[in-house]
Amino acid sequence: MTSQVSKAANPWEDSIRLPSTVHPDHYDLYTHPDLTTKTFRGRVSITVTSSEPRDHFIVHTQWLNITSTDVVRVTNGDTQPVNVMDAFEYEPNQFWVISTPLVEAGVYRITLEFSGSLVKGILGYYYSDYTDENGQERGLATTKFEPTYARRAFPCMDEPSFKSTYNITVVKPTLEYIALSNMPVMNEEIDMPSPGLTEVTFEKSVPMVTYLVCFIVCDFTYKETIMSSGMPFRVYAPSGRIDNTDYSLSVASSILQMYEVMFDLAFPLPKCDMAAIPDYSSGATEHWGIITFRETSIFYNVNVSSATNKQRVSSVVSHELAHQWFGNLVTLAWWDDLWLNEGFASYVEYKGVDSVHPDWDMNSQFVIDLQEVLIDDAKVNSHPIVQHVETPDEINSIFDTISYNKDGQQVVLAMHVVLAVDSYINSHPIVIKVKSTHGINAMFDVISYKKGSSVLRMLEGFMGESSYQAGINSFLKKFAYDNAVTQDLWDELTAAWAGQVPDGDKSDVGVIMDTWTRQMGYPVLTVTRTSPNTFNVTQVRFLQDPNAVYDPSESEYGYKWDVPIGYLTSTSPDVKRTWLYREMENLNMSVEPASTWLKVNVRQEGYYRVNYEPEMWAQLETACTDKLLGTADRANLYNDVFALADAALLDYTVALNFSRTLVSETEYVPWTGVRGNLIIMQRLLETTQTRQPFTEYVASLVNPVYTTLGWEDEGSHLHRLLRSDIVYLACASNITDCLGTAATILDSWIIDASYPLPLDTRRQVYRWGVVQGDAQQKWEVMWQRALTEQSATEIDNLYYGMANVQDTVILLRYIEESQDEKNVRTQNFITILMYISSNPAGTDLVWSWVRTNWEWLVDRYTLNDRGLSNLIPSITRYFATPERLTEIEEFFSQYPDAGTGQLNREQALETVRFNIRWVESNSPVIQQWLDSNSL
Repeated sequence: MTSQVSKAANPWEDSIRLPSTVHPDHYDLYTHPDLTTKTFRGRVSITVTSSEPRDHFIVHTQWLNITSTDVVRVTNGDTQPVNVMDAFEYEPNQFWVISTPLVEAGVYRITLEFSGSLVKGILGYYYSDYTDENGQERGLATTKFEPTYARRAFPCMDEPSFKSTYNITVVKPTLEYIALSNMPVMNEEIDMPSPGLTEVTFEKSVPMVTYLVCFIVCDFTYKETIMSSGMPFRVYAPSGRIDNTDYSLSVASSILQMYEVMFDLAFPLPKCDMAAIPDYSSGATEHWGIITFRETSIFYNVNVSSATNKQRVSSVVSHELAHQWFGNLVTLAWWDDLWLNEGFASYVEYKGVDSVHPDWDMNSQFVIDLQEVLIDDAKVNSHPIVQHVETPDEINSIFDTISYNKDGQQVVLAMHVVLAVDSYINSHPIVIKVKSTHGINAMFDVISYKKGSSVLRMLEGFMGESSYQAGINSFLKKFAYDNAVTQDLWDELTAAWAGQVPDGDKSDVGVIMDTWTRQMGYPVLTVTRTSPNTFNVTQVRFLQDPNAVYDPSESEYGYKWDVPIGYLTSTSPDVKRTWLYREMENLNMSVEPASTWLKVNVRQEGYYRVNYEPEMWAQLETACTDKLLGTADRANLYNDVFALADAALLDYTVALNFSRTLVSETEYVPWTGVRGNLIIMQRLLETTQTRQPFTEYVASLVNPVYTTLGWEDEGSHLHRLLRSDIVYLACASNITDCLGTAATILDSWIIDASYPLPLDTRRQVYRWGVVQGDAQQKWEVMWQRALTEQSATEIDNLYYGMANVQDTVILLRYIEESQDEKNVRTQNFITILMYISSNPAGTDLVWSWVRTNWEWLVDRYTLNDRGLSNLIPSITRYFATPERLTEIEEFFSQYPDAGTGQLNREQALETVRFNIRWVESNSPVIQQWLDSNSL
């Protein structure tokens, strides 16, 4: 075999896409992971159908040593050998090319033998380990293939456009270990292929794509519930941790049944498993029939877990189960439609959680996610929801994330950041075209998940829930169990929705939604009272940078949108609905003359911002104070008013005046809508004389609710979520009681590890308790306990707290100790760097360390790693001086290859430029307002 060739104008050099004229029908896969040598070997036979004559076959491969290649033609069950003239790896496109004489169209079977390593990261096929309850190290082999990593485990046609059936055989140690895969076990052959080993063969799978294939060899045990249909539902975990899965199993089984009713379609497999994996690169992955999770996304223990932990588990479980229908049963043809796959699950997860926890007010909580994506989508460097992606890096880049770090803790929230993200000029449409592996990975981003879910929620809002769901169910039934993927996923779905629109309704679902999916960004509506009973509404694209310049002709819609409007007035509690279509210059809305205020975008169902005249903002301020508006509407107003002021569309004094209502605010969702703004303002004002008086002002806002809530685990789920946020904000604002309480509780725990820490605020105890007293002693005790702690959630809590030490000598030691994989899992090291950089005392240290050690980081994680791609934007998010901007530009110039992180780099630069302008423009205004106002 030749290792690699370079021939001009060869078809395998022209495109990273496999030829559509060859379809993989079935895989016979044999895989033998060796947990001692941490290697694997295997054999795969791929039965393919070629629709045309050809002189070569191509499959994907990466990091595999392929030792044998064989091709036969299959005719009526008979086989005829095909001469393999050459077989070689074309590494640029991750291809294994098989050169043959010209052969006719027909059925062929390609058989390849291969081997590889289980210790090349935690994507693809890899080794993971954990320490059991007896202190013994235990190993396992597991897989994580989405989006482009199946090719690291076996040669395959690794594109979502190909659905195939699978017969999978996995070799495991006979004693203690089990093998898991997508389907139930069919049979086991003990002492095969040699004594002490067992071959486990699974039932033939339903047709599925490569990224949904999963196989695991582990020593886990399980808990089980039997569904009403008789189907077993199991959750697997190490025996010493299995009790932490009671909650996730209970929630999952309930949500699965709810989805069967909602989709009017039974779960399509004979079993459903969930598994907790110690080393895992993301929150979870929806492998069909065996969903795999990071431990923090599936473990919940009522004695040690917070309300935030509980909501994360329920949300991630709900999200992955939604994919069993949308994504697995009906599959996208290419990564262009990833937003629909992930956006759908990201919205439906709220319905799933609501079905088991109706008191959590998940519909209002959704605005937290929406507001998150508005941040990125307000940038110049964004992208449409629908993107054309081809290379693995491009594909990875659109996998924004299903979660984000709130105070460094991964939580599943929903709507705030979406609007802020989408206000940059270099935002991107939901639909994106991707051309590289980096790009494929890059698609898993906040736009795909959270903007996707937000526009679907908006669609349901103007269609009505019953019509919206009827369209989805019609679509699922049409394509359920189809052996082929759905080539025009979005077109088919909008057609199904169009069939639910009442006769005479002029709304064209497909045309309307195209304005939201095929262009980046979103509008801001300006509402002006033109008479006692009339308001005029106009729209323009919202951009965070008031100096940004863009060309409307770049978008086929001219950056105009078909905007559904729902609104309330002071005299009418009923929601009224109308449309501002993109071709309209403006819209006139009639109200009762006695109405003192108008609230547009009810419950923030629309993916846009709304600006009012200062007089109306004052009226809405009173409505918030008097609680005349619901929690989602109050959160919407808090979030919009500061974003509009940031973008210089509103005088900053209006936003500051509006913030005064927070002194009487007691609910979680509204506080979350504004809390991030207050923290960012504190950080950006850090080097100005305004920092101290502004911090004192924030303390005055938060102190009443902080005093009411305290530190103990009391109240409703929403108040428990709020308590954690408020304690963080109170300590960050230097409230003496907050810092003192944190230190007192931590000191008690330092002396006695059995001291009971409050569950919801223990993370803040660690974070702020290290700020005062003997930092060296506290850090040392926390570090030693983290090294022996078994709970992944508690380990993360400790990592987060240790990162807030104010001594840079200790922080540097923290970084250096964490580099050792014996101390900190690879998946957690970048998180620790982010935690330290979020500490003002550690930002410079991390920035310097990362620049010095960038090549080491790239070697360890690769440029295809989404965590590494997010590192620089995380470190630099509060940089606000020209000197810092120059440092970033020089670093990017020194290391021009960004891989998956190219868009992240562009957004990081844009953020810093915005920060510089913000400080220069707003710090004097804020200082003047503070001098003239007090609570």
